[in-house]
Amino acid sequence: MFRYILNRFVSVVLTLWVIATITFILMHAVPGGPFSTEKNVPQAVLNNLNAKYHLNWPIHKQYVHYLKGILSWDFGPSFRYRDRTVNDIIRDGFPVSAILGGVSLTISILVGVSAGVISALRKNKWPDYLAMFLAVVGYSVPNFIMATLLIFFFSYKLHWFPSSLWGRWDQVILPAISLAGLPTAFIARMVRTTMLEALAQDYVQVAWAKGMNARVVVLRHALRNALLPVITYLGPLTAAILTGSFVIETIFAIPGIGRDFVQSIGNRDYTMIMGLTVFYSILLVSANFIVDVLYSIVDPRIKVVGGGRLNMSVSTSELFRPAGKTDVAQDRFVRPPTTYWKDAWFRLKKNRLALTGLIIIAIVILIAIFGPIFSPYSYDAQKLVENNQPPSAKHPFGTDNLGRDLMTRTFYGARISLSVGFLASLIALGIGVPYGAVSGYFGGYVDNIMMRIVEVLYGLPFQLYVILLTVVLGTGLQNVFIAIGLVYWLDMARIVRAEVLSLKEREFVLAARTMGVSPWRIVFRHLVPNAIGPIIVTITLMIPQAIFTEAFLSFIGLGVNAPMASWGALASDGYPAIRVAPWQLLFPAGAISITMLAFNFLGDGLRDALDPWMRR
Repeated sequence: MFRYILNRFVSVVLTLWVIATITFILMHAVPGGPFSTEKNVPQAVLNNLNAKYHLNWPIHKQYVHYLKGILSWDFGPSFRYRDRTVNDIIRDGFPVSAILGGVSLTISILVGVSAGVISALRKNKWPDYLAMFLAVVGYSVPNFIMATLLIFFFSYKLHWFPSSLWGRWDQVILPAISLAGLPTAFIARMVRTTMLEALAQDYVQVAWAKGMNARVVVLRHALRNALLPVITYLGPLTAAILTGSFVIETIFAIPGIGRDFVQSIGNRDYTMIMGLTVFYSILLVSANFIVDVLYSIVDPRIKVVGGGRLNMSVSTSELFRPAGKTDVAQDRFVRPPTTYWKDAWFRLKKNRLALTGLIIIAIVILIAIFGPIFSPYSYDAQKLVENNQPPSAKHPFGTDNLGRDLMTRTFYGARISLSVGFLASLIALGIGVPYGAVSGYFGGYVDNIMMRIVEVLYGLPFQLYVILLTVVLGTGLQNVFIAIGLVYWLDMARIVRAEVLSLKEREFVLAARTMGVSPWRIVFRHLVPNAIGPIIVTITLMIPQAIFTEAFLSFIGLGVNAPMASWGALASDGYPAIRVAPWQLLFPAGAISITMLAFNFLGDGLRDALDPWMRR
């Protein structure tokens, strides 16, 4: 155990060094300097400012000074806030963010676990359907959309809770619920799956047969083991809550470090950006480290093996048993033999939610292609005399503050948002598939080195670095999907590697080796085509993530440039007018949510349809 903890600690230190280095490189790659936006400032004054903040030093001296500051917990002065350091800003804002995050974390665990348990105990009944539908909805609605809708209904319409500021208990409710939506949905789905597996185990069945109290069976036997994956998720859950607080704190005007980070980007406050990025990364990497160590302690099936690695301790008698007559009888064909893809299509057609998602996606794509063409208005045509008009026969979605037809802009936004989703996924596909396939096939030192790189990069907070890449590359459609694709390829690489590891010992690969086929031809002509099922599922689930990230970037002002319209940019433009013209927010928000919901339905259906274990 000590060796494992030591190895994980070394990995944490290495990850933090990589994060600090990448952040330093990205900030120095931004065109111009922190004072380049200042107007009518004499050159002598700029020289004095550069000297004061050591910006005239050689780059290697700045890097060493930067690392020394991190080691001494001194992130330097703020470029924009006079007489305040980054440490002062963290000291003032972190307690607020910690309270918000703690309340959100508590809501996520309590509601998610409860919903998952009830859903598993009432499988295929209305509580199960209701809980899983709400989970999918929570998984599909971005937190900033949920925040704006909660403000609209519970603050402006019902007047139950305040819409902004911080200090009273009732000012925590709406932002905490907004921040907890996605993690709660994920935990509920995870707990349902693990509870169903636990309830089917022999020890639980024996407990039921002995007539034990239902509460004891569920809480002490089934739930206790079903919660182990939730412990694993605590690290990513912390990351989701902390990075989600960027936009939530901005919407609710909460004085936390998330809002400070967003403001520092607009102010080009480089020391604050670097300091807050490193501070967030320390929190996230430390949370993952604690979760890994805790998981190795609480799960009795995990043992530490040579090299300080974790291994599941399961005897082969638990994995393999002789096939009895009952098993043989169950192996008979229940329908005529068919191909893999025909069988997958047969199972997909039986999934009504997946087909519904496919139909919605097809409709959205058609609207994105033909909607702006057949609309009588242009997406950028302004008519100020018709500004802020409600939905009518002339303007079915109403107009915005510049008199532009909102339906046309929503249709055009579908074109932009879908383009970002597909193109970013293609970039992730082009990087992740070759990387994972090469790592899985060659194995040994090649695999160890390549996967250590992936593990280190996995320690980076994704949304944080998408923001930084966007700052470096600049706003605009092309830079947005490049920034997203360069960050989201890691999941694809790990999935493809796992699939290649299971395929490379199959007979067709051994036959290709025997015939003298080159390793590269085996990888890209034999292994990758046979891993196409998981790749398709991953792309289907990656597209809504990219759409969400683009909407998130546009909402905080780092997305496409005006007058171009993406759904996130439309939601951002509509939020200030939510009281007087709520349709400006509701239509793009509904478009984002429905599209993400459809992709999630389709992704879940494809995952089940392409799973070879489902071929029964």
